Amino acid sequence: MKYIQHFFRGIMATLIGMWATACSDDPTEASRDTQEVHTYRIAAWYPDGEAARWQRTADWVNEMMAEAQRYNEKRVQLEIVWHSDRAADLQTTLEQAAADEQTAALIGPGDADKASAAARLCMPSRKTLLLPVTANAEFQRIYASKDYVFCLTQNDIMQAEIMFSLLQNDYSLQAEKFNKVALIASGDSYGDTFRQWFGYLATEKFLETDYIGILGDGHPVEQAVREWMESSTANDSYSPFLCFASSDSDDLLRADAELTRIRTENESPLFFHFNRLFCTGMQLTDQLAARVQNTYEGVEIAPNPTSGFSSIYEAKFGEAPVAGEAQLFDAVVLLYYSLIAMEAHDTPLFTDGQDDLGQPARLSSLPAYIVQVVDGRENAPKGWLASSAGYLIDQLWQGHYPDIDGVSSDLTFDARYHCAVTHSVYRHWRLHNGRRVTLQYLSADGSNHTVSSIEEWSTQVQVIQQLQPEESKITYPPHTGNYAVVVASSSRWSNYRHQADALAMYQLLKQQGYDDDHILLILEDDIAQNTYNLYPGVVKVTPDGENLYHDLQIDYKMSDLTPFDLQNILCGEVTRRTPVVLPTGAGDNVLVFWSGHGDYGLLNYGTSRLTARDLLDTLTAMKQRSMFRKLLFVIEACYSGSVAEYCEGIDGVLFLTAANNAETSKADMKDETLNVYLSNGFTRAFQSRVTENPSVTLRDLFYHVATQTVGSHAGLYNQSRYGNMFTETMAEFMVMK
Repeated sequence: MKYIQHFFRGIMATLIGMWATACSDDPTEASRDTQEVHTYRIAAWYPDGEAARWQRTADWVNEMMAEAQRYNEKRVQLEIVWHSDRAADLQTTLEQAAADEQTAALIGPGDADKASAAARLCMPSRKTLLLPVTANAEFQRIYASKDYVFCLTQNDIMQAEIMFSLLQNDYSLQAEKFNKVALIASGDSYGDTFRQWFGYLATEKFLETDYIGILGDGHPVEQAVREWMESSTANDSYSPFLCFASSDSDDLLRADAELTRIRTENESPLFFHFNRLFCTGMQLTDQLAARVQNTYEGVEIAPNPTSGFSSIYEAKFGEAPVAGEAQLFDAVVLLYYSLIAMEAHDTPLFTDGQDDLGQPARLSSLPAYIVQVVDGRENAPKGWLASSAGYLIDQLWQGHYPDIDGVSSDLTFDARYHCAVTHSVYRHWRLHNGRRVTLQYLSADGSNHTVSSIEEWSTQVQVIQQLQPEESKITYPPHTGNYAVVVASSSRWSNYRHQADALAMYQLLKQQGYDDDHILLILEDDIAQNTYNLYPGVVKVTPDGENLYHDLQIDYKMSDLTPFDLQNILCGEVTRRTPVVLPTGAGDNVLVFWSGHGDYGLLNYGTSRLTARDLLDTLTAMKQRSMFRKLLFVIEACYSGSVAEYCEGIDGVLFLTAANNAETSKADMKDETLNVYLSNGFTRAFQSRVTENPSVTLRDLFYHVATQTVGSHAGLYNQSRYGNMFTETMAEFMVMK
C-alpha cells in the first residue's frame, strides 16, 4: 500500500511541477523566496580527462535535489569545488580541504595511493571521504576500520572473480592441456589487487597460472607480451585466457601492436587460439576501441541496469555514461541525504572531541549520519529522480531513515565497517566492429537482470592440497638433537611483521626448551626502537599481545650478511664474516623459519636475493655433509611455493609454504594505532597451532594452516621424500632432546 501511495505522490509532484511551470515565469525562484538555505562546501577530484563529465554529473544532482527540496522550509545545497587528480598541487589541495572546517566532505581521487593520502589527512578530524571508484582491495582493507571512509565500488577482487566466473563454461578450459591463465598488470596501486589475488582465484577455480608479468621500469609491456607468448607455447600447451590490468590505456595499445606483430610473423595456428583477452576497468574506452587490431572483452563497473540511469543520462547528454559516473552521482546524492538528516537533528558539522590518540580535536559529525542513512530500512519508493528524492527528504526531515536506492547499487554498505558497498554492478562487454557491445551485467547480489557471483567468491579457501598416508622408505639415523635457524629477511618499519613473526618464532622455541646455543637468529633489529614505534622496546604480533622483545641473542643483523654468507652459515662454513654457523650433524633435526618478501623463483634478502637454485645448492651441500637428519623449511613469503617446488628431491627435507608458485601471501593483524601490520596470516596460523600442540601431526598442522590462511594456498612440498604426514609430528622439532 505504501508503495502505491509513493507512486501517486510522485505523479502529484510531477503534476504540481507542471502547473507551477505554467503559472510562473520562474517557478523555481518563486517557490524558494522564503526558504532557509544551508550551503555546504565539498572538495572533489575528477579523473584525468573527465573534468567536463564529472562536473556535469554533479551539476545534474544539484539540479535534481534543488527540485526535490522546492517546497521544504529549509534547503541544503552543495557548493562543489573541483580539482584534477593529476594536478601538480594535488597534495596541497588535499591538505587544504582536509583542514578547512568550511569543507564538509571530500569526494576523493580514485587512485589508491592518492586516496590513501586523502584518508590520512582526513583522519585527525574524521572528515568524510567518499570514494566513487577506489577499488584497491588493500586500501579498503586498511581503511575498513576508519568510520569516515566510504567506497562506492566493491574492491577489485570481485572484478577479477567475475572474470574467472565467465570462464567456467569455456570449452577450451575443459581440457587439462588448456587450463592455464595469465596476467599482465601494472606495477602501481591499480594493478596491486590483481597481482595479489589473481593466482589465488585461479587456484580456487582449479586453473594453473601460467604467467604473471608486472609492468614497470625495465619491464615494458612489449616484453611482457613476448614472455607470455613464450610461456604459453611451452610444453605444447597455451593460456587461452589473459587478464590485462593496467592503469595506462597506452599500455594496452602497445600490447595490442606487439601481439599483432607476433601473430603476423608466426605462422603457427596456435597463435590464433588466444581467444579470451580480458581488459579490466576502463582501459579500452570507446575512443580507443577503433585503434586496436585484436578482439578483446572486459569487465568494468557500471550503473545498475534496472535503475534506468544510463538511458536517462544518454537522453540528457547525448552520450552514454563512462565507468564511475554512476558512483559519483550516488556519492553526491548520499551527501545530500546525510547533510539533510544532520540538519534535521540540528547537529553542527564539527564538534569537540578526541582523536585516535586521545588528543583534543574537532571531529566531523557527518560520518555518523551517513551510516544511519545507508542503514535505513523503512519503506520507501525505489527510485532516484526528483519525485522519489522529495519523499525521502521529507522523511529525513521528520527523523525517519528510509531504505534508499542508488543508480549504481542499492547503497547497502558492509554492516560492520561501512567502508564499502556490498556489491557493485559490472558490465561485461566485447569488442565488435570497433565498438564495445554489452553482453551482460553481473553483480554479487543476484538481483534481476544480473548474474549473481556471490557463491563463487569466499575469502575462506576452498581448494586444499590433499595428502595421502604414504609410508616413506627412507631410513633415518637416531635422533640426537634439535637446532633452529630463524631469519627475518627484511628491514624498515613498513616490514614490521617479518621481524615480529621471527621474534614470535624465537620465543616459541625458547618456551619449548631451546637455548640460544641451539637457535641461530638473523634479524635487522630496527623496529623495537624505531622512531615510528609509539611503544619503544616493544614488539608484538597482536595489538594486545605480549612483548616479544626480551631476552634476545641476535647472532647477525640481516644487513651484515649477503645471501652467500647465509649459505655458508647453513653449510657450517666458518669465515671471517660468519664466525657463528650451524654446528649440526647427521642425527640433528633442523627447523628453518624464513619470513620476508619473495618473487617467483626467489626469496628476497634485504636488497639482494636468494634464488631457488642457490637454496637447492645449499640444501644439497648440507645433505652431502650429513648436516641434518630431518629438515623442515617453513617459508612465509610471496610465491614461496615456486622456491619449494624447485628444491624438491632431497631426502629428509620438507617444505611448508605460505603460498603456491603464483600467489602472494597476505599480511594479517593490523595495529591501527601503529598503522602497521603486526603479523602474516600463514605464520599466525602456524605458530598458534604449534603453541597449542607442539606434537601435532604434520597432516593436522598443514590442514589447520591451509584452512586458516586467507588469500593464499599453503603448500607442502617433498613429502614423498620425507615421510608419512599422518604419523610424522612436530615433536621431532619442538621437543628438545
